[in-house]
Amino acid sequence: NQFFGGEIRYLWYTNPLVEKWVGVLSGLGLVVGLFSKKYRFTCAYILSVVLTNILFFSFFYSKEGRYMSTVVPLFLVGVTFLLEKLKKYWLAVGIVLMLTVYFGQKVTINDFKERRVTTLKRQVLNNFRQNETPWNYLAVMSFNEYFKKPDDNCYFGSILNAYFFEMLSNKNCHYLAITGATDFNLTREQLLSLDKTNALLRQQYVDLVNHGKTVYVSSYYGSASGQWADHYQQLLKLFNIVEVHQGCLGSCNIYQLTKVKK
Repeated sequence: NQFFGGEIRYLWYTNPLVEKWVGVLSGLGLVVGLFSKKYRFTCAYILSVVLTNILFFSFFYSKEGRYMSTVVPLFLVGVTFLLEKLKKYWLAVGIVLMLTVYFGQKVTINDFKERRVTTLKRQVLNNFRQNETPWNYLAVMSFNEYFKKPDDNCYFGSILNAYFFEMLSNKNCHYLAITGATDFNLTREQLLSLDKTNALLRQQYVDLVNHGKTVYVSSYYGSASGQWADHYQQLLKLFNIVEVHQGCLGSCNIYQLTKVKK
């Protein structure tokens, strides 16, 4: 379905990987190519690769657009077999019409509704005229500045998912999740250990502080979701806190949980 305009989850958004009319033309072109002696083997090869990937990923528990995105360009080659059947004049007219319709359409991309020509212009200007700030990278670097020495009794709770810490942190402090509703969870066991209200996760922080462990938290990345921010505030209500580090213009501040409130 996603090869013919169907929407599918891709990271944090639900978008079509292929426009419906482009997918239909590509599929039609591959079928037409099967009846051409010149392109029969190529079309059969493309179809076999696409269908094999569909079959393989259909056994996955979760559907994700990235699984199939690698074969989408191969599938789109089918358009060329269809266009080659047209005369040069009609081919040029057809390409101009298709591009006009394509870039003139209003679609919803990443929750923004705009014409594709506007999206293209914005992306080009972003790439050539602006610098994208890697805030997640800078946040972990800020955390590394504070956690300079290895400490097995140190625990750091963050809303930012664990993979950034796995890749970028100095690993001088143990990572803890603040909410079970982040983009990704550290392990399946951790996910299964959490309930919907995060009560079990908050209890883990209480137990660590009561056992004399040094526990820190940061609200960084909480603004990305009201639910995450709520879970962070619910956690803070259980403790007396002290600010120990400032960073990222105040968004990467670190707080120590000093004592469990009675």
